[in-house]
Amino acid sequence: MQELYQDLKLDAKARTVAKRVSPRLQGKAPTHSPTDRRGFLLGVVLLISLLMAVFIFSFNSIVRQRNTQAHHLMISETANYLAISGLRLLSDKLGSSFETTIKTSCPQLFDQPAAALGSSIDLTGASSICGNVQNDFQNFLNTLDELKEPGILGAYPTCLGMEIRLENLQALTPDTTPEQFQAGRDPIEKCGQLVVKCTIEYRGLKRQATLSRQFRVVSMIPGAYNRFSLFVKKTPYPDSYNALGVKFDGTVDTAYAHPPAAGKTFTGPLFVFNGTDSAAVTSTIPERTEINDKEHLRQRGWVFLGPAGAAADEAVFIKIPSGFDPAAGGHFMLGWPSVSAMPVLAPELIEDNVNFAPQADFPPHEYSLGAKFQGFYTWEEGNQYGAGGKNLWPGLAAGSSFVPSDHLRSASSWVYPYGGQNKESRTLVVGPVLAGMLKFFFMRGRNTSTSEEYKGLWTSMSESIFNTKVAANHTLQSFAGMWEGTLVPPINGLDFFRSGYESFKKLMPYNSLPDPTPPLPSNGIAFNLLFDFMKYQRDVYPPLNGVPGIAAAAYDAERFLVPRAEEMRNCAVKGLHPHDEMGIFFEENGQYDPNSSPDNCYFMGNLTGITVYDSNLLSNRITHKLDLRKCDNTAEEQEAMEKFLFKQVGGAASGVNETDKPGIFLITRRNGVSDSYADALVFSSRPVKLVKPLIVIVDKGSLILRHDITGTVTEGAPATLCSLALINGHFFIDGAGSVRTLHASLASLHPSSGRLLRPPTVSVSSPGQFKIHGGLALTEIGLYENPMNDPLNHLGTTMSHFTEGGEIHYNPRFNPSGPAVVDSRVFVLEDTAGKLSIEGAGS
Repeated sequence: MQELYQDLKLDAKARTVAKRVSPRLQGKAPTHSPTDRRGFLLGVVLLISLLMAVFIFSFNSIVRQRNTQAHHLMISETANYLAISGLRLLSDKLGSSFETTIKTSCPQLFDQPAAALGSSIDLTGASSICGNVQNDFQNFLNTLDELKEPGILGAYPTCLGMEIRLENLQALTPDTTPEQFQAGRDPIEKCGQLVVKCTIEYRGLKRQATLSRQFRVVSMIPGAYNRFSLFVKKTPYPDSYNALGVKFDGTVDTAYAHPPAAGKTFTGPLFVFNGTDSAAVTSTIPERTEINDKEHLRQRGWVFLGPAGAAADEAVFIKIPSGFDPAAGGHFMLGWPSVSAMPVLAPELIEDNVNFAPQADFPPHEYSLGAKFQGFYTWEEGNQYGAGGKNLWPGLAAGSSFVPSDHLRSASSWVYPYGGQNKESRTLVVGPVLAGMLKFFFMRGRNTSTSEEYKGLWTSMSESIFNTKVAANHTLQSFAGMWEGTLVPPINGLDFFRSGYESFKKLMPYNSLPDPTPPLPSNGIAFNLLFDFMKYQRDVYPPLNGVPGIAAAAYDAERFLVPRAEEMRNCAVKGLHPHDEMGIFFEENGQYDPNSSPDNCYFMGNLTGITVYDSNLLSNRITHKLDLRKCDNTAEEQEAMEKFLFKQVGGAASGVNETDKPGIFLITRRNGVSDSYADALVFSSRPVKLVKPLIVIVDKGSLILRHDITGTVTEGAPATLCSLALINGHFFIDGAGSVRTLHASLASLHPSSGRLLRPPTVSVSSPGQFKIHGGLALTEIGLYENPMNDPLNHLGTTMSHFTEGGEIHYNPRFNPSGPAVVDSRVFVLEDTAGKLSIEGAGS
């Protein structure tokens, strides 16, 4: 307060002094002395200097701030760049050995369902790749002297770590409905995100770069039809496949023209080899044990031939061809070949003293009764009508009334589902397939006094005719259809046939085919029963003495080694297996109920209902898509498809197309494309070399296979899986060369398409045969009894196009129940771009 009072007194004094100023100065402008002006200027200068000092200081501060910010930004950008560089190095390393890295570090990804693995998997510590790449990257960073911190102890940028994670794992097909099992289901298939990270530190700043990509684990086994070497959904009529003329010794009869094929001549069969291994057919092969036999069959490819007839309710006949000619294969499965010059089946000796008089009853004679399992044949020396000419058809035509048009009934099967003589191939045939074979009986002997030889072949005869001959006391020549030599002294039928007509019936020839009447057969000999799954028994093989009642009581107690036979539908014909209630399981462990053990079931349903469109292929298994709907023509589609699937290797003349990336590819074609050859895409304009597994699905139209598709063969089969599937189209084999080799599985199963054909205009040099190493699944391949009944008669059938036949070699890597099923599953990154992010890595 005292200080405030003093201030007020001084202020009042100053006002008093101002009033005492000289009056002459009042009202005039004041004047300043030079000293005052100098003070004012000094003040101005000082003020300006102060302002300049403030400005200069502020500018320097801003510059220093901006420099600091730029320095930090440079460090940040450098850190970001280093993190991305490390991430790229890790990604490149993954890409070069991606499949191996994933399968090595996380094998459970390929053999366990997603539910068993949890939502994420950390692969960082499971593989050495992260540590190795981190060390490599750090060694690189240690060479960047320009990024080293200043000072003697200045540090280089540091790679703090690298990570690989699989996140958001989900099953691709969690559904376990009957519809899903009909489409096929692999519970191991899954999807998720691959997350790759790299963390670095540079001058105290930490950055983490993260890349995430969608991935799928998918199987390269397209569908249930890949359990089969040959899969055919339907058969036009029961004898569709029986068009190949063979001679008595098994060689192809090129003079035989098949009437239902408009007089075509078939010069070679279609061999089906159901495995990669083969056993030489000799009498010294030891019989397999039940365990080994079951495992052997399980590893083979199967054959499905769909039911015959327009209503799909009739049997399919496979007539066994005659003889043992190596080129034709023959029916070596029925027994051992003879050692005679003519390679035919060795005869069976019959000793039945109850029905036939023994040699001792006729001392001047030395004779034997024999029988021969004989396949169908169209010609032999001295018999231009083959099996038909010998009247080996009970109830068909007798003696001189034989009609040459019946000749076609002697033709054998074009399909050999069991391989050939030089390479047997055991098989299981699924569906209503009956085996057809002939058996005839003969007598061969000589007069012991004159050494004159004679032989005769027994034919069909009614009981009334037999009794008439017996009443007339006819000799044996009268009861035989063909006889050579003189039976001296005579042997009368009354003395030889001890039980009359009942004895004679045991020598009458027969064929095993029942009448082709619907519904599906309730009698006959199933293909599997006749061959007993090629078990190669050392006794009478097979024991067919009860034929044609072979499927009756004698075999009811027989155990047939068919995987899961007890779970299949019972069939009236023993050894005949269903097509309409068929299951394919991953493991033979007794867990065959899809409701209680869904993860063991791969397929359950009606085989004739399978199509590519309704299969599991067109679900979320698709990993790559190519939309060709904006193309103007087939040529543009062609170019885009080849660039999408392949990379060109080599020059224009000798180069090949290599498969570029693995996955399941869906090709969507432009609207209006038909299944004609004119609209068909060429799969590749160059030979294809398989280095990456792939499945190619074409949504409409046909596909032309103009070049071979081949890859590395290991353990007897292609190592890289390739499948071509058409939703609605045909395969056309074109190009140069006599044989087209395809290391692939082909599938076309649309009800109104699905054939393997040659082009409408066939070049002389174009392939007349095909060799498929994988599998073949088509809607139909057989002939129509009347070609005009064929809805695609303008195209023809596979049989009518490939009269030279071919080969199908099953690749066991396509077997969903086989040990290689794990290797068939691949890890595929989607085509969509990944998400890249950079963020601080924390303290």
